[in-house]
Amino acid sequence: MSKKMWKKLSALLLMVVMVLTMSLSVQAAAVKMNKAKATLYPGQKVTLKVTGTSKKAKWSSSNAKVAKVSKGKVTAVKKGKATIKAKVGKKTYTCKITVKAPALSQKKLNVTVGSKATVKLNGTKIKSVSSSNKKVAAVTKKGVITGKKTGKCTVTFKGANGKSYKCTVTVSVAPTATPAPTTTPVPTATPAPTATPVPTATPAPTATPAPTATPVPTATPAPTATPTPTPITQQVVSTQAELNAALASSNPDLKEVVIEQSGASSFEIPKEDKSDLTLVVNAPNGEVVNNGNFKEIVIKAIASNTFIEKATGNNIIFQAATGRVAIDEGASANIEVNKGESEAPKLDLVNNGTVSELTLSTKADVNVSGKNTAAAIPVTSTASAGGSTISTSQNLNLKAESKVELTLNAGAENTTATVSDAANIPDVKGLGKVPVKDSDSGKILDTVVAEKDETVKVNKVSVSGKVVTAGDNIPFAGASVYLLNYAAGINKGNVSQYLTEENKVADTAEDGTYAFEAEWGNYWFVAKAEGYRTVLQTVEITSAYENAFSNEQVELVAGEDDATGNIELTLVDAATGDAIDYAVALEIREGANNVSGNILKEIAVEASANGKCAIEELPIGSYTIQVVSADEKSEIVAAPFSVTVIAGQTITKPFSVTKIINDDQIRFVLRWGNEESGAPSDLDSHLVGPRVKGIGNFHTYYSDKTYEEYDDEDGYVKYADLDVDDVSWEGPETTTIYKQTAGTYRFYIYDFSDQEDEESKNMSDKSGAIVTVYRGSTLLNTFSVPTGQSGNLWHVCDYDSVTGRVTSINTVGYWPNDGSSTVGMSEAEVLRDSLSRKISDIQDYDFVLADNAYKANMKTVLAEAENLADNSENMDDIRAMIQKLEEIKNDIQSVGTIGNVKLDGEYVDWETIGDEDHYIVNGIRIMGVNNTPGEIEVAFTNTSDDPLEVRSEDVSGQDYIKVITVTNTVSGISRIWKLYYDIDLSSIFRLTEDDIVGELITDVSVSCDAKYGYIYLSGVADSIPEFTVTVSEGITYSINWNAEDYAAVITMNKDGDSYEYRVSYNKDTDITSPMNGNISGKGIICSYVDTYEKVITITGTEEALTDVVMREYTDRTTEVVKNEQGIVESVVVTNTKYNVSDTYSVEYVKVEAPAPETGTEYEITLDDGQVQYYAFTPETTGYYTIGDPDRTELDIIINLYEEGALRANTWSNYLGGIYMEAGRTYYINVRQDMSDLPYTFSFKVVLEEEDNDNTDALSEQESEGFADETTAADTEAATFGDESFVEESETAPEADGFTAEAGFEESTEETAEVDADALAFEDFQ
Repeated sequence: MSKKMWKKLSALLLMVVMVLTMSLSVQAAAVKMNKAKATLYPGQKVTLKVTGTSKKAKWSSSNAKVAKVSKGKVTAVKKGKATIKAKVGKKTYTCKITVKAPALSQKKLNVTVGSKATVKLNGTKIKSVSSSNKKVAAVTKKGVITGKKTGKCTVTFKGANGKSYKCTVTVSVAPTATPAPTTTPVPTATPAPTATPVPTATPAPTATPAPTATPVPTATPAPTATPTPTPITQQVVSTQAELNAALASSNPDLKEVVIEQSGASSFEIPKEDKSDLTLVVNAPNGEVVNNGNFKEIVIKAIASNTFIEKATGNNIIFQAATGRVAIDEGASANIEVNKGESEAPKLDLVNNGTVSELTLSTKADVNVSGKNTAAAIPVTSTASAGGSTISTSQNLNLKAESKVELTLNAGAENTTATVSDAANIPDVKGLGKVPVKDSDSGKILDTVVAEKDETVKVNKVSVSGKVVTAGDNIPFAGASVYLLNYAAGINKGNVSQYLTEENKVADTAEDGTYAFEAEWGNYWFVAKAEGYRTVLQTVEITSAYENAFSNEQVELVAGEDDATGNIELTLVDAATGDAIDYAVALEIREGANNVSGNILKEIAVEASANGKCAIEELPIGSYTIQVVSADEKSEIVAAPFSVTVIAGQTITKPFSVTKIINDDQIRFVLRWGNEESGAPSDLDSHLVGPRVKGIGNFHTYYSDKTYEEYDDEDGYVKYADLDVDDVSWEGPETTTIYKQTAGTYRFYIYDFSDQEDEESKNMSDKSGAIVTVYRGSTLLNTFSVPTGQSGNLWHVCDYDSVTGRVTSINTVGYWPNDGSSTVGMSEAEVLRDSLSRKISDIQDYDFVLADNAYKANMKTVLAEAENLADNSENMDDIRAMIQKLEEIKNDIQSVGTIGNVKLDGEYVDWETIGDEDHYIVNGIRIMGVNNTPGEIEVAFTNTSDDPLEVRSEDVSGQDYIKVITVTNTVSGISRIWKLYYDIDLSSIFRLTEDDIVGELITDVSVSCDAKYGYIYLSGVADSIPEFTVTVSEGITYSINWNAEDYAAVITMNKDGDSYEYRVSYNKDTDITSPMNGNISGKGIICSYVDTYEKVITITGTEEALTDVVMREYTDRTTEVVKNEQGIVESVVVTNTKYNVSDTYSVEYVKVEAPAPETGTEYEITLDDGQVQYYAFTPETTGYYTIGDPDRTELDIIINLYEEGALRANTWSNYLGGIYMEAGRTYYINVRQDMSDLPYTFSFKVVLEEEDNDNTDALSEQESEGFADETTAADTEAATFGDESFVEESETAPEADGFTAEAGFEESTEETAEVDADALAFEDFQ
C-alpha cells in the first residue's frame, strides 16, 4: 500500500473512531467554575475549582498584580479587577475578581458611654491603633472601641501596608427611660356656696392694761470644737513585717509606702494589685523582689545586688547613684532614669523579660544585659540626657533627643536610631552598624559604623574570600590583602599610608582565594595589585559568625585615570519579582559595601521609570549603591549592593528591593550571578522550621511554597512562604516568615542545576550567591556563599525565633540527587514530616465521617500517631504508623463512590461539591425544572466487594435537602454526603449568540447555569455599546447598564420566575489585528502579534527589516510605514467594516539560520527554552523527515515555517512526511524541553523514499493535517493567540478560547527568544 493511500485510510479510521466515541458518550456532569465572581481585599484568598471534570486545569490571571492564582487558589494583591481563567482541554472557564482597597468597616461610629463597638480594618492587618482622646473613647489593638465620656474623637488605624485609616467616633450618654406618667384623677364638681349672713355691729373694746416687764435670759456658752485627725498618706517601713502591714493597711488616705533601711536587708512584695500606691525604695544595702503592681516604683537607693521585678506593667523610676534592676523572665516594666541626689545615675539593667520602654531623663550611665530576645528595647534619650553612655548586649531602638554614646556588645549589632536633629546622631563603638533615620521623614540620614572598643568582648573567626578581575571573573593570583580597623576618616585618597606589612593579612592564591583570622568587628578590607585600582570594602564581622566569615567577592578593575563606565539598573520587588512601580532613591558611595559617610551621588528613580535607572560616565572602580525610600509611600528597607564600573562598558545589574514588613516578620532574599558569569541557572531557597502544632518541621521550597495551618476562627493561616521561584539566574527568590513559632528555623540554598554533581564547585565559586536577612524595617545580615567548597547545598544560617538571633552556618556540602523535598532534614525529620502530613490528611476526613465506633477508633489511632511524631525515637514505629494511616485513608476513600443519580427514574447530570476549608468532596448537586424535587436515587459503588448500606434523611432549613449516609457494613466506615438541589431555569430563559444584536458588537458568547447565565461580548467601542435581546414569547426583560460588578445585567421574567444574564465586555482588539502567520518578506521567519500592546515582533535573518508583505483581507486594509532609511517601523491596520484603525509598532529580532545539508546529522546543544534556527532550501521536491526519528523521548519541539506562516509543528522528536518543493526556502526552529540543563541531541533533514503514487484527492498541505493558511487567516474565530493554524487531522481551525494574552505570557516565561508561534502552539496543545 502506498504512503498516500495509508494516510487517507488512517484519516478515515480516525474520523470513524471519533464519531463512535461521540455517539457512545454518556451524560456527564456540567463542567463549570464553582464561582463566577468574587470580591476580595488585598491578602484575602478564595479557592476556585472547575467542577464536573477530572481533567487538570491550567490557571492564569489577566492581571497578576491585582490577583494571582496558583492551582486554583486566588490571592488578592492590590485594588483593581482581574479575570481568573482555568483552561481545561480546549475550554476556558472564568471568574471575575474585584479587589477593593483596604478600608475600615465604618468611617463614622456612634457609641454611648460604657458601650463597646468593633471597627475592622479590611484588606490589611492592623499594625497599631490609637485614639486622639482616650478620655472620650479608648480602643484596643483589635479595634474594640469603648465610649468613656461624651464628646468626639478620632481613632486612627495604621495598617501593615503603612497607610493610616481614620474613624470619627461620637460618644453620647445613653438616654434614660422616661417613666410613664400617672393618670391625673378627674376633679369632682364643686358645690355652690351658701349665702353669707350680714354681720351684726361689733361693740367698742375696753382699754387693755399695760404688761409687766419680762426678765432678760443669760447667754448659753458655745461648745468647744472636736479636733480633725491629720490623714496619714505615707508610711515608712524598715522590716518585712512592717512592709506587709503597710501593704495590708485599710487606711484610705495611704498614698506612698517607703522602704527605708540602710543596713543589709531583703524584702519581697507579694503578688497583689496596689495600683493606688507609690512604692519608694531607699535601701542602699537592700535587695527587693517585687511581685506586685503599683502606681509607680521610685528607686532612690538599692544595693548593687539588685531590685528584681517579677510583675508586669510597672513604671520604675530609677534615681539611685548606682544600682541594679533585673526584669525577670515573663515580667515587664517601663523604666525611667531620673535625676535624684546623684548627678549621673549608674544603672545596671538586666533584661530577661520585657523592657517596654527605657527613658533617660537625665545624664546617666546605663549598662543593658540579659537573655537575648527577639524584640529590641525602645530607648529615649531626652533633651536633658546629653552626654549619657549606654553599653548594651541587647538590640535597642534609640530615639535620640540628645547626643549619647553607644557601645554595642555581641547581640546588639542590629541596634537602630532615630533623631530629629542630625546633631544628635550617636557616637558608636564596639560591633555592628547603626542606621540613623530622621524621625519626621523616616529617611536614613547616616549609618554609623561602630569603631573598635577594647572593652568589648570578641571572638576570632576564620575569614575567606576570592578576588577576580572585573568583567570576566577570572581568579586573580598574587593580590595583596590588608585589613584595617574601621575609622571614618579612611578613604581611597589616603588609604595607601595604612597599607603596611603589619596590616597585611594575605596574598591571593592561584585560584584567587585568600584566608586569614580576624576578631569580630568592623574593618576596611583592601585588595591591591599592580596595574589595577585599589579596592576598599567595608567588612562587618558580627557575633552572628561564630566560627567563619565568608566575604563578598572582590573585583579588580584596570584602566586609565580618567576612564569611565556606565551602570544600568533594574530594581525589582523582592516579594513579586516584578519591576517596582513605586519611587525610590539611590545613594552612591565609593568603595564596596560602604553605607556610611560621604554620598558621591544621589539619584531619584520615579515610579513611572518601572525600576529602570541609567548611571552614566562614572569613574571606574568599586561603588556601593544603597536603595532607600523616596517618600513615605514606598517604605522600603534600606539595602546596599556593590557594583564595579569597568572602562567603556555598561554594567547591567538587577537588584531586589524589599518593602518594610512587620516587626515580627523575617525575610530571606537570595540573589546570584548572571549567565555570563558562569553561575548556575537555578538556585533554590529552602526554609525548614517548627510547625505551629509541634509535629515535626515544615519545609517551604519551589514545590511546596506555602506553609499554612487551619485555625477554627481564621481558616487557613499562612505562617511562611516562598514568594518567587526564579529558575533562570540572578533572582530574587524571597522567603518570608509571617508568623513565628518558638524554635529554630534553618535556611538553605540548593543548587538545582548541579544536583547530580557531588564534586561541583559551581555554587561555591561561580554563583556569587548572596542572602540578605530582614526583620521589619531593618537589614539584619548579609551572607555570601563561601568559596572553594564542593557540593550543591549551602546551609546559610539559622534563626532562633525566641532570641531573635541569626547565626551564620555558612557551609557548603552535598545533598543527594533529587533530594529537594528533604533538603536540610535528617532521616528522623523526614519521617516525622511524612507522618504529620498523613495525620493532617486523615484529620481532614473527620467532618465527613459519621460518629460511630470506627470513627472513635480512628481518633485513637490519630492520638497515637501524634504522640509518635512528638516523642518517639523509634523510626520503625513511625514507619509502621505511616503505613497504617495510609491504609485508613485508602479505606475511607473507597467507601461511597458516586455511581449515578436518578431524578424521577431518569438519569440526570450531577456534580460534586468540595469543602473549601478541607479540600474534601462532601456534597452532590443536581438540578431540575420543578420548584420541588421528585424522587431522587443516588447509586454508590465500593472499590472492595464489601456490601454498602445507604440511608437517606430529609433536611429542612439548610441549603441542602438531604443527608445520605453510606456505610461499609464490613469495615464500619460511614461517610456522610449532603445532597443539594437547584432549580434549572436555563431551559426556560436560554439565549443563543444570535439573540444578542448590536451594531457595534463583533462577537457574542453565551453560557447558562441553573440560576445565572453569562454573556461575553466584544465590540468596537471602549465601553459596552447598546444592544437588543430577542426573547421567547411570554418572557420580558430589562437591562441594568450600571451594574456594579458587570458591564450590564439582563433580568428576564416569566410566570413569577426570574433569571439573570451577567454581561462582560471587552474591546475587540482582533478586528484590527494583522494576525500571525500573515506577514512575509525577504528573510522573515515568523511574526507574533500582541493585540493588547499593539506590537508586531518579527523574527528574521536579514540585518534590517526592509521588506514586509502583508496578506490581503476581505474586511481590512494594511499600510506598512518605513523611516527615511527604509526600515519598517509600524503597520497601520484599518477594519473597513467598522471603520476603525490601529497602529502596530514593529520590533525586529535578527537571528542566525545556517543551511543544513540534506542527510547530514548535526549535534545540537541547547539550554532549556533555547532556540536553534535553520534555513532549508530543498534541491529535490518530495517528502522530508525533520529531526531524529530514532529517538523516542517527547522532548524536542520542531516548527516549520514557509513564507512567514507556521506550516507544521511537533512536540515530538521529529516531523515526518513533510512535502517541500525544490527551490523554496523553509525555516526550521528547534527547541528542547528535556532538561533545565544544557541538553545535547541529534538533528537532520532527510529526503524520504520517492513515492510514485500520484492518486491523491487531498492537496499536499492538507495531507499533512494543515488547512490552507489563507483559509485559516480569514477565519477570525480560528485564531489561537492571533496564530492561524490548525491541529493535525483537522481541516478547519477551532475556536478554543486561547487568547493572545495567555499565549504571550507563556512565551515570555519560557524563553527570551522571540518564537511566539511555536510557543502559542505548544500552549494550545
